[in-house]
Amino acid sequence: MLARRGYSNIKVFERLPEPPAPNDLSVWGNFEQASERLYMIGLNGRGQAVLRNLGVMDRIDAASSLVLGRLDWQPDSAPDGPKPTYYTTRTYKTRCIQRDRLASCLLQELREKYAGVVSVTFTPGVCRRSGARAAQAAQRSAG
Repeated sequence: MLARRGYSNIKVFERLPEPPAPNDLSVWGNFEQASERLYMIGLNGRGQAVLRNLGVMDRIDAASSLVLGRLDWQPDSAPDGPKPTYYTTRTYKTRCIQRDRLASCLLQELREKYAGVVSVTFTPGVCRRSGARAAQAAQRSAG
């Protein structure tokens, strides 16, 4: 948002490692080895509208799956019995994507559109604050 408003030399520091490319199916399609990183996010109509406004929804559409409603299961029902489907009449179709893959899509978009304006530094571990603001934050958390 800052780059879209004309700001420059924007620096972003991320404590997590850089995610793989959104089209790297050796990661996103390998459920056996990547199971600890498959936190799924459902994008509803509001989320899709925001991403569309940011101009990134086409990229996310390509990396996400369409979900037509929600299946429900009852504990006392037969495993192969019918499962009711809910939320099939909404005006939007939910998109489902891995959290890290969503971050990867956004990072790719950022690098393509704002390469000379925004830099992203991945620093695995904890980033600590320093200076007057850190002291104020420490005082607030102490009581």
